Amino acid sequence: MSLLRHKEKPRFKALDALRGIAALIVVFTHLSNGLSVQTYIHKTLFLLISGHSAVVFFFVLSGFVLVYQYGDNENYSYKKFLIQRICRIYVPFIGAIILSWILMASSHPHISTPWISFAWNFPVTFSDFIQHLFMIGDYNTNLFDGAIWSLVHEMRVSVLFPLLLLLLNKPKLKAFLICLALLCISCIAITNLWFTGRGYLNGYSYTLYYAYMFVAGGAIAKYRADISAWYGKLSSRRIFGYLITALLLYNYADPASTWFAYHLKGTSTMKQNIAMVLGEGVTTMASCYIIIAALHLSQNSWLNARVPQFLGKISYSLYLVHIPVIGFLYCTLINRLSLGIILCLGFLSSLLIAWLFNKYVERPSASFAKRFKKNQPKNSPLGAARQQPDRPL
Repeated sequence: MSLLRHKEKPRFKALDALRGIAALIVVFTHLSNGLSVQTYIHKTLFLLISGHSAVVFFFVLSGFVLVYQYGDNENYSYKKFLIQRICRIYVPFIGAIILSWILMASSHPHISTPWISFAWNFPVTFSDFIQHLFMIGDYNTNLFDGAIWSLVHEMRVSVLFPLLLLLLNKPKLKAFLICLALLCISCIAITNLWFTGRGYLNGYSYTLYYAYMFVAGGAIAKYRADISAWYGKLSSRRIFGYLITALLLYNYADPASTWFAYHLKGTSTMKQNIAMVLGEGVTTMASCYIIIAALHLSQNSWLNARVPQFLGKISYSLYLVHIPVIGFLYCTLINRLSLGIILCLGFLSSLLIAWLFNKYVERPSASFAKRFKKNQPKNSPLGAARQQPDRPL
């Protein structure tokens, strides 16, 4: 990949759309918690409520974007890179926490009600709010906005991005073995409850575990030329067959791995970890192929239409604000309207608030970050992690 100066590399609109669809699936997942049709969806099209799989896709896609945009660009120092990541991730994150705190304080959470119990189910103090300001620390991510747990890992990986590049610069087999070793270490830590954190999957051991997903996405960016050559040799039948297989694996990897682990002998913790590793591992592989296929779509793809592109545009904001918005409407209207109407209003309101949040919080923060892309020294790579020519196994 050639070096670019003073501008970003071209965006892949299909990937933006997929990010938006994944964010929409997360919203559907949380909405389905209050609907009686959840069991039916689980048995038919799990894709609609596979929110956790969508987060795995986010991790893989983030790894691709980071390495694609910054991996071989001499114009970015680690300091400037980190400032940009803070502006893009941390500033909207703080805005969402403030919004959630305001909405929570303006409503009366029904702690005993199943739908909202996964979020506003704990007493909140000013100390809790201060702890959230230190995004990568150890705190209860369910206090304000349950969706933020994944952003903790996004930010930690951004801080350690030079190490990710160093790993990708290793020979392929060596990099794979290192990833496998780190995965085993993280699983041991999680099994023994070492550094697992106070919130939902946000401990340091989980960051070590999820790191391989970022590496997988980064590998797609690093070896994009080789992957394109391989993909170009595939027949239309194989491309379609692989895509259908990837979608099926993405759709059913999580429930299938849970069913498989349930029938094994061992402790419940061991079964949960086996289900997690198998399900998310298969989902990661499926996500990789979906990204590869999207990279090779024509400009006339339906993913380039207005609605998918709009969802991609507001995807991060939608991911951030949908829980506090829906939660506020639920707590405020539960005794006045039916649950179905409340959730429909919550969905539509989430889209509207996400658009406003994107316009007045996310985009200004991203625009501010772009100021750091100009007048960078030509020989200031991200730490010592310069891209080296690809080496054979």
